[in-house]
Amino acid sequence: MLDMLKFKFKKLSRVAIIALAPLYLIACGGGVTGDSDNFITLKDQTAVELNEINIANVTLNTNVWVVIYEQDSLLERKGDKVLGQRPLASGEYDNVTVTLDRDVTHGEILYAELRRDDGNVGVYEPSIDSVISQSATTAASFVVNYSTIPYIAVNDQQISSAGNNTIQVKKVISVNAAWLVAYRYDANAKNNIGGRVGYQPIRHVEESVLPIHQSKVNIGLEVTLSAGDQLIIVLYEDKVVDDGGFSKEDDILLMNVDDTIMSARMTILDSSDN
Repeated sequence: MLDMLKFKFKKLSRVAIIALAPLYLIACGGGVTGDSDNFITLKDQTAVELNEINIANVTLNTNVWVVIYEQDSLLERKGDKVLGQRPLASGEYDNVTVTLDRDVTHGEILYAELRRDDGNVGVYEPSIDSVISQSATTAASFVVNYSTIPYIAVNDQQISSAGNNTIQVKKVISVNAAWLVAYRYDANAKNNIGGRVGYQPIRHVEESVLPIHQSKVNIGLEVTLSAGDQLIIVLYEDKVVDDGGFSKEDDILLMNVDDTIMSARMTILDSSDN
């Protein structure tokens, strides 16, 4: 697929690219920016980690910087407001992640451009690193929306004594008010759910109709855990929000798009493992 894209891109004339370029600014949906030898393909996307965006495809024959800008005004990018950048060496890549300096907002339009690494290699120098373009349009625009698919991400970790005997969930997404509940992992139990070890409510920080995206969520533990213990962290929809407590009978296990229980596994580490 990438070879076909590269072939087609190289066949485009300078005039054809100029003719297509205004579409990148008028209608989002992604686009291509660069020249026939160095170019990136972007798509509108739903963000799981709100400070990360994805570049669908990259084809390069030199060292470059992929640079992400925020929108300044209608149909313009803010040239002095870079949200993130990433160096890449020559080659072909799929699904390249660029980390931003801030979280995106739902429905935000961002811009991406390529710059040749003309100065000190590996050092972003906007006054030196030249924009790679075959037309007056030097950037492609794309829209970022919040993911609405229930999601949990955890890492194996030590118990945090400094955090009042807690474990931490790296990321959680829920459309509605929910509970994160930590259980002992039991391979023989239904849904692998053993005894409960702690729970934490997931709520909107303020009134909002957007999906809830929270990072670094601490769950206080009700029991003592040891190195090697395996946990399963499960997401429940809070069906009775006003009562203030988690109820396994009243609250509903959330499912992902594959109709499987929305959960994540982790292992408690000994202090010597870190």
